[in-house]
Amino acid sequence: MSNLIIAVLTLSFAIFQYQAYGQEDDIVVSYKKEYVNPPDSSEVFVFVENQAEFPGGDSARLLFIQKNIVYPQIAKEKGDQGTVYLQFIVEKDGSLTNIVVLRGVSPEIDREAVRVVSAMPKWKPAKQRGKPVRVRFNTPIKFLLSEPKEDKVSFDNIKEYPIFPGGEAERMNFLRSNVIYPQEAKEKGEEGTVYVKFIVEKDGKVTNAEVVRGVSPSLDAEAIRVISSMPNWTPAKDENGNALRVYFNMPMKFILAKDDPPTKKDKKRKNKS
Repeated sequence: MSNLIIAVLTLSFAIFQYQAYGQEDDIVVSYKKEYVNPPDSSEVFVFVENQAEFPGGDSARLLFIQKNIVYPQIAKEKGDQGTVYLQFIVEKDGSLTNIVVLRGVSPEIDREAVRVVSAMPKWKPAKQRGKPVRVRFNTPIKFLLSEPKEDKVSFDNIKEYPIFPGGEAERMNFLRSNVIYPQEAKEKGEEGTVYVKFIVEKDGKVTNAEVVRGVSPSLDAEAIRVISSMPNWTPAKDENGNALRVYFNMPMKFILAKDDPPTKKDKKRKNKS
């Protein structure tokens, strides 16, 4: 009788195994849970006659994901985005089990994808020969950071154009004080006018500086550097006094001073003469 009681107790409870292994002071402990009677060990199908389905179909599944996804803050700060590919089993009763990440994006995004799939309601189970069966299902979940909407650049209704702090005289003085003639351009005897276009934002910041017509890589880069370092301007305004984003074109002239040391071009000219 005592042996029968022991046998019944053994079949009624899960068996827990603890394994420890390691070398010297490095000991790794793994925990493994085994059941005498697993919940369902029947075959898992990949191809079936009637595929498992989210309640309401694919459109409802996508809507569920969109409504329940919470973009991880850490992923936002890092700029992480991409597609997480998940695999899970739809059980005979429609519940989802064995959710795993086949290909992930980042730990935070992967965890969120698993969380949302785990929260799904029971599916309509797959069927084979008219009977519910377990089926393996793959699904991608895309995480995309939305880009901030930019105001359009205004071309019309500009009543007041942007002004550099202190006016034109101060702008010219800023350029003269901040331009550093590239040594490479000096040695090559490069000079000329770089035409630059940029945007003066609603708050007066200078952004999106680009060369419309350049002279050389070194002079063009110097022109962009100086313009990008400008202080905030007084922004453009419309007839109602509202600030506008506007383009502004500016030429920057680079001329080698006469007292600069002889350049390679000057030396060549001298040797020819």
